[in-house]
Amino acid sequence: RGNSVTVREVLDAATKRIDTDLHTEPRLRTQLLVAMGQAYNGLGLWDQASQLLEPAVEQERKSFGDSHMELAEALTALATANHNSNRFDVGLAQYLEALKIREALGRMRDADAAKLLNAVAGSLRAQQHFDQPLHYSQRAEAIARGLAPAQPRVLGQVLQGYAMTYLLTGEHARAERLARDSLALLRDAVNDD
Repeated sequence: RGNSVTVREVLDAATKRIDTDLHTEPRLRTQLLVAMGQAYNGLGLWDQASQLLEPAVEQERKSFGDSHMELAEALTALATANHNSNRFDVGLAQYLEALKIREALGRMRDADAAKLLNAVAGSLRAQQHFDQPLHYSQRAEAIARGLAPAQPRVLGQVLQGYAMTYLLTGEHARAERLARDSLALLRDAVNDD
């Protein structure tokens, strides 16, 4: 119409149509709900993200069971919305369920696995559990360092989270070393979460 349209307006319009247009296509419906929920997460609209991601998780469980990657991805996106809305305990449970699915499927060698472990560590930190995040950060770092091809941004995010844990436990020298390492990897990065 010659008008400028925002991403949010497009998402809002698509959300209104998804149930009517895709009610006979459960897999496509859930994939779109997750993608749109992730977009709302990226815009900082966490309640809207949750409103899409909760039915996506339910649909994944109902249609396809409790142990597949699409459910793990939907749970991770929902956990992120809950974490960002300060519902840390709910988000942590969802992150851990997603992690359990990935582990059972043997899908723990990619960038998304490193990011998930880093998210678990961040959720534990947010709840002031400072010993537990170190285990998840160590695992995330090992995966991030082993990625081929290398993904410096993923490694930088993991090291940044690791540094935060050490900072909060008072181990400032370790925190500074990890933060400096992460800074070199993230210098030009834009936070799209």
